[in-house]
Amino acid sequence: MADPQILVVEDEGIVATGIRNMLKDLGYTVPAVASSGKDAIKKAAEMRPDLVLMDIVLEGDMDGIEAAEQIRARFDIPVIYLTAYADETTVQRAKMTTPYGYLLKPFNERELHAAIEMALYKHMMEREVASSTENPELDRALKELVKRKGVNAAAVISKDGVMVNFFNTLTPEDVSPLSSVVAMMTRTAEKCTRVLKMGDIVEIRAKTDSGMVVTEKSGGFIFLVAVDKGTDIDAIKLQREQVMDIIRSLL
Repeated sequence: MADPQILVVEDEGIVATGIRNMLKDLGYTVPAVASSGKDAIKKAAEMRPDLVLMDIVLEGDMDGIEAAEQIRARFDIPVIYLTAYADETTVQRAKMTTPYGYLLKPFNERELHAAIEMALYKHMMEREVASSTENPELDRALKELVKRKGVNAAAVISKDGVMVNFFNTLTPEDVSPLSSVVAMMTRTAEKCTRVLKMGDIVEIRAKTDSGMVVTEKSGGFIFLVAVDKGTDIDAIKLQREQVMDIIRSLL
């Protein structure tokens, strides 16, 4: 996707300007900045951006959560929430709108870039998923896997890049330290699809200071797991094998 367009929704002018400048430095296009929920919906309808960065707390009679819910339902545009704080009630309301991520203020360019790339990739893959690829057994296995300590995300993609299943443990509390790992997972998934087009692979491992992504390939599917730094990958061997058994049954 060349120069994705991102709508910024932030009612503090100085903060909005700072976010807009960071986005431009990262190579994104910012068609507009909205300062209220109603204005955000209006601009989303007019401009149809690729993604919305939405401050949860906004002035006026519509907060960011309500605005995000309408934008997602009406226009199928992914939303990443921005927040400095949130009580438990607000967090639960936010979760119900199925956001594509959270960014805790203050955040830096690296965290912003990682969150955006993950959201854009996930949304693109979701659009390409056909109902025939859905598998409840695989869903359950991946959900159980991400419950394991140190496991941040798990996904299964087809060799042509279509996301079959994806689950992660993103929460408002841990998104900042996790973002680089999830971004690495996205890059690894893209690398796998490129490599598969040229030949065959069995396993690829990618590491950063934050964690590691391990991939396994079977037939036309690739299984990816993102874990924290220091996590013993062998400790989740049984869960990984269960997922691979289900993948093999799909062949």
